[in-house]
Amino acid sequence: PASPSEARNMFPIKRLHDLQEIDLDIDAREKALAGVRSRLADDSAVTAARDKVAELDLKLQAPSTRRRDLELAVQQMTDRLRLAEERLYSGSITSPRELTAYEADREHLQKQRGAEEDKLLEVMVEVDEVRSARERAVRSLERTEADRLAEVVELEKKEQELGAELKTLQQSRDGVTPEIPPSAISVYEGLRKTRDGVAVSRVVRLMCEQCRLTLPTMELQRARAAQTIVQCSSCH
Repeated sequence: PASPSEARNMFPIKRLHDLQEIDLDIDAREKALAGVRSRLADDSAVTAARDKVAELDLKLQAPSTRRRDLELAVQQMTDRLRLAEERLYSGSITSPRELTAYEADREHLQKQRGAEEDKLLEVMVEVDEVRSARERAVRSLERTEADRLAEVVELEKKEQELGAELKTLQQSRDGVTPEIPPSAISVYEGLRKTRDGVAVSRVVRLMCEQCRLTLPTMELQRARAAQTIVQCSSCH
Protein backbone atom coordinates (compact mmCIF):
# COMPACT_ATOMS: atom_id res chain seq x y z
CA PRO A 1 0.00 0.00 0.00
CA ALA A 2 1.08 3.57 -0.58
CA SER A 3 2.36 5.65 2.32
CA PRO A 4 0.26 8.65 3.46
CA SER A 5 2.61 11.08 1.65
CA GLU A 6 2.49 8.98 -1.52
CA ALA A 7 -1.28 8.75 -1.28
CA ARG A 8 -1.53 12.54 -1.08
CA ASN A 9 0.48 12.81 -4.29
CA MET A 10 -1.57 10.26 -6.22
CA PHE A 11 -3.86 11.63 -8.92
CA PRO A 12 -4.84 10.83 -12.51
CA ILE A 13 -1.68 11.81 -14.41
CA LYS A 14 -3.79 12.47 -17.49
CA ARG A 15 -5.04 15.61 -15.75
CA LEU A 16 -1.48 16.95 -15.86
CA HIS A 17 -1.41 16.25 -19.59
CA ASP A 18 -4.78 18.00 -19.92
CA LEU A 19 -3.32 20.99 -18.07
CA GLN A 20 -0.39 21.07 -20.47
CA GLU A 21 -2.71 21.05 -23.49
CA ILE A 22 -4.58 24.01 -22.02
CA ASP A 23 -1.34 25.84 -21.21
CA LEU A 24 0.02 25.27 -24.71
CA ASP A 25 -3.20 26.71 -26.12
CA ILE A 26 -2.85 29.68 -23.74
CA ASP A 27 0.78 30.16 -24.84
CA ALA A 28 -0.19 30.12 -28.51
CA ARG A 29 -2.98 32.63 -28.02
CA GLU A 30 -0.87 34.90 -25.83
CA LYS A 31 1.80 34.90 -28.54
CA ALA A 32 -0.82 35.64 -31.20
CA LEU A 33 -2.30 38.40 -29.01
CA ALA A 34 1.13 39.97 -28.54
CA GLY A 35 1.58 39.92 -32.32
CA VAL A 36 -1.81 41.55 -32.86
CA ARG A 37 -1.07 44.28 -30.32
CA SER A 38 2.35 44.86 -31.87
CA ARG A 39 0.71 45.35 -35.26
CA LEU A 40 -1.91 47.65 -33.74
CA ALA A 41 0.86 49.82 -32.34
CA ASP A 42 2.76 49.89 -35.63
CA ASP A 43 1.74 52.96 -37.64
CA SER A 44 5.07 53.08 -39.48
CA ALA A 45 3.54 52.73 -42.96
CA VAL A 46 1.20 55.68 -42.43
CA THR A 47 3.95 57.71 -40.77
CA ALA A 48 6.30 57.05 -43.70
CA ALA A 49 3.62 58.07 -46.20
CA ARG A 50 2.90 61.29 -44.28
CA ASP A 51 6.61 62.05 -44.02
CA LYS A 52 6.91 61.66 -47.81
CA VAL A 53 4.17 64.24 -48.39
CA ALA A 54 5.76 66.61 -45.86
CA GLU A 55 9.16 66.12 -47.54
CA LEU A 56 7.70 67.06 -50.93
CA ASP A 57 5.88 70.05 -49.41
CA LEU A 58 9.22 71.29 -48.13
CA LYS A 59 10.90 70.53 -51.44
CA LEU A 60 8.23 72.57 -53.23
CA GLN A 61 8.77 75.73 -51.19
CA ALA A 62 12.10 76.91 -52.67
CA PRO A 63 11.27 76.52 -56.39
CA SER A 64 7.80 77.95 -55.83
CA THR A 65 9.31 81.05 -54.24
CA ARG A 66 11.90 81.29 -57.02
CA ARG A 67 9.16 80.90 -59.62
CA ARG A 68 7.23 83.85 -58.14
CA ASP A 69 10.40 85.96 -58.07
CA LEU A 70 11.20 85.13 -61.70
CA GLU A 71 7.63 85.80 -62.82
CA LEU A 72 7.82 89.21 -61.13
CA ALA A 73 11.21 89.94 -62.76
CA VAL A 74 9.92 88.94 -66.20
CA GLN A 75 6.85 91.12 -65.74
CA GLN A 76 8.94 94.09 -64.67
CA MET A 77 11.23 93.69 -67.70
CA THR A 78 8.20 93.36 -69.97
CA ASP A 79 6.81 96.62 -68.55
CA ARG A 80 10.16 98.37 -69.01
CA LEU A 81 10.45 97.02 -72.53
CA ARG A 82 6.94 98.18 -73.37
CA LEU A 83 7.73 101.71 -72.13
CA ALA A 84 11.00 101.73 -74.06
CA GLU A 85 9.27 100.66 -77.25
CA GLU A 86 6.50 103.18 -76.78
CA ARG A 87 9.09 105.93 -76.44
CA LEU A 88 11.11 104.54 -79.32
CA TYR A 89 8.18 104.44 -81.74
CA SER A 90 6.35 107.51 -80.51
CA GLY A 91 8.28 109.84 -82.83
CA SER A 92 9.28 112.02 -79.92
CA ILE A 93 12.94 111.04 -80.28
CA THR A 94 14.60 112.96 -83.10
CA SER A 95 18.24 112.68 -82.18
CA PRO A 96 19.96 109.78 -84.01
CA ARG A 97 22.30 109.35 -81.03
CA GLU A 98 19.44 109.16 -78.55
CA LEU A 99 17.55 106.83 -80.91
CA THR A 100 20.54 104.48 -81.06
CA ALA A 101 20.78 104.49 -77.26
CA TYR A 102 17.11 103.57 -76.86
CA GLU A 103 17.46 100.82 -79.44
CA ALA A 104 20.45 99.40 -77.59
CA ASP A 105 18.54 99.58 -74.30
CA ARG A 106 15.60 97.74 -75.85
CA GLU A 107 17.84 94.96 -77.16
CA HIS A 108 19.49 94.63 -73.75
CA LEU A 109 16.09 94.35 -72.03
CA GLN A 110 14.99 91.75 -74.56
CA LYS A 111 18.08 89.65 -73.87
CA GLN A 112 17.63 90.01 -70.12
CA ARG A 113 13.98 89.06 -70.35
CA GLY A 114 14.83 86.07 -72.55
CA ALA A 115 17.40 84.84 -70.03
CA GLU A 116 14.93 85.24 -67.14
CA GLU A 117 12.21 83.47 -69.14
CA ASP A 118 14.58 80.52 -69.71
CA LYS A 119 15.24 80.35 -65.97
CA LEU A 120 11.50 80.61 -65.28
CA LEU A 121 10.78 77.76 -67.68
CA GLU A 122 13.31 75.53 -65.90
CA VAL A 123 11.82 76.36 -62.50
CA MET A 124 8.28 75.78 -63.78
CA VAL A 125 9.29 72.32 -64.99
CA GLU A 126 10.84 71.59 -61.59
CA VAL A 127 7.74 72.81 -59.76
CA ASP A 128 5.47 70.72 -61.99
CA GLU A 129 7.59 67.61 -61.37
CA VAL A 130 7.55 68.09 -57.61
CA ARG A 131 3.82 68.81 -57.62
CA SER A 132 3.18 65.65 -59.61
CA ALA A 133 5.30 63.67 -57.17
CA ARG A 134 3.39 65.23 -54.28
CA GLU A 135 0.03 64.34 -55.83
CA ARG A 136 1.17 60.73 -56.19
CA ALA A 137 2.40 60.77 -52.58
CA VAL A 138 -0.95 62.15 -51.38
CA ARG A 139 -2.84 59.42 -53.24
CA SER A 140 -0.48 56.83 -51.78
CA LEU A 141 -1.05 58.28 -48.30
CA GLU A 142 -4.82 58.10 -48.76
CA ARG A 143 -4.60 54.45 -49.80
CA THR A 144 -2.23 53.66 -46.94
CA GLU A 145 -4.54 55.34 -44.41
CA ALA A 146 -7.57 53.49 -45.78
CA ASP A 147 -5.71 50.16 -45.69
CA ARG A 148 -4.51 50.88 -42.16
CA LEU A 149 -8.02 51.73 -41.00
CA ALA A 150 -9.34 48.44 -42.38
CA GLU A 151 -6.41 46.57 -40.83
CA VAL A 152 -7.02 48.16 -37.42
CA VAL A 153 -10.68 47.12 -37.54
CA GLU A 154 -9.67 43.51 -38.25
CA LEU A 155 -6.90 43.53 -35.65
CA GLU A 156 -9.19 44.92 -32.96
CA LYS A 157 -11.72 42.21 -33.80
CA LYS A 158 -8.97 39.57 -33.56
CA GLU A 159 -7.77 41.07 -30.28
CA GLN A 160 -11.26 40.69 -28.80
CA GLU A 161 -11.56 37.11 -30.06
CA LEU A 162 -8.19 36.11 -28.60
CA GLY A 163 -9.04 37.81 -25.32
CA ALA A 164 -12.30 35.85 -25.10
CA GLU A 165 -10.52 32.59 -25.94
CA LEU A 166 -7.88 33.24 -23.29
CA LYS A 167 -10.59 33.90 -20.72
CA THR A 168 -12.27 30.59 -21.56
CA LEU A 169 -8.95 28.72 -21.45
CA GLN A 170 -8.07 30.27 -18.10
CA GLN A 171 -11.43 29.12 -16.73
CA SER A 172 -10.66 25.60 -17.98
CA ARG A 173 -7.24 25.78 -16.34
CA ASP A 174 -8.78 26.91 -13.07
CA GLY A 175 -11.04 23.88 -13.25
CA VAL A 176 -8.17 21.41 -13.75
CA THR A 177 -5.52 22.66 -11.30
CA PRO A 178 -7.45 21.83 -8.07
CA GLU A 179 -7.36 18.16 -9.09
CA ILE A 180 -3.55 18.15 -9.15
CA PRO A 181 -1.41 18.19 -5.97
CA PRO A 182 0.68 21.34 -5.39
CA SER A 183 3.90 19.30 -5.46
CA ALA A 184 3.06 18.05 -8.95
CA ILE A 185 2.15 21.57 -10.08
CA SER A 186 5.54 22.78 -8.81
CA VAL A 187 7.43 20.14 -10.81
CA TYR A 188 5.26 20.83 -13.84
CA GLU A 189 5.79 24.61 -13.75
CA GLY A 190 9.53 24.22 -13.25
CA LEU A 191 9.83 21.95 -16.30
CA ARG A 192 7.74 24.25 -18.46
CA LYS A 193 10.20 27.07 -17.81
CA THR A 194 13.17 25.01 -18.93
CA ARG A 195 11.57 22.90 -21.68
CA ASP A 196 9.92 25.56 -23.89
CA GLY A 197 6.54 25.11 -22.27
CA VAL A 198 6.47 21.30 -22.51
CA ALA A 199 6.53 19.44 -19.20
CA VAL A 200 4.49 16.30 -19.88
CA SER A 201 5.25 13.57 -22.40
CA ARG A 202 3.24 10.56 -23.45
CA VAL A 203 4.77 7.08 -23.65
CA VAL A 204 4.52 5.81 -27.23
CA ARG A 205 5.81 2.37 -28.18
CA LEU A 206 7.80 2.15 -24.95
CA MET A 207 9.49 5.48 -25.74
CA CYS A 208 9.28 8.95 -24.25
CA GLU A 209 7.50 10.96 -26.94
CA GLN A 210 9.66 14.04 -26.30
CA CYS A 211 13.22 12.69 -26.35
CA ARG A 212 12.39 9.51 -28.34
CA LEU A 213 14.41 7.27 -26.05
CA THR A 214 13.17 3.90 -24.79
CA LEU A 215 12.19 3.99 -21.12
CA PRO A 216 13.86 1.65 -18.62
CA THR A 217 11.53 -1.17 -17.52
CA MET A 218 11.03 0.25 -14.02
CA GLU A 219 10.15 3.71 -15.33
CA LEU A 220 7.78 2.15 -17.84
CA GLN A 221 6.02 0.14 -15.15
CA ARG A 222 5.63 3.19 -12.94
CA ALA A 223 4.37 5.27 -15.86
CA ARG A 224 1.75 2.65 -16.65
CA ALA A 225 0.39 2.96 -13.14
CA ALA A 226 -0.44 6.59 -13.98
CA GLN A 227 -0.95 7.65 -10.39
CA THR A 228 2.14 9.72 -9.58
CA ILE A 229 4.68 11.73 -11.57
CA VAL A 230 7.30 9.61 -13.30
CA GLN A 231 10.13 11.62 -14.83
CA CYS A 232 12.04 10.37 -17.85
CA SER A 233 15.66 9.76 -16.87
CA SER A 234 16.77 11.49 -20.08
CA CYS A 235 14.67 14.62 -20.57
CA HIS A 236 12.88 14.56 -17.17
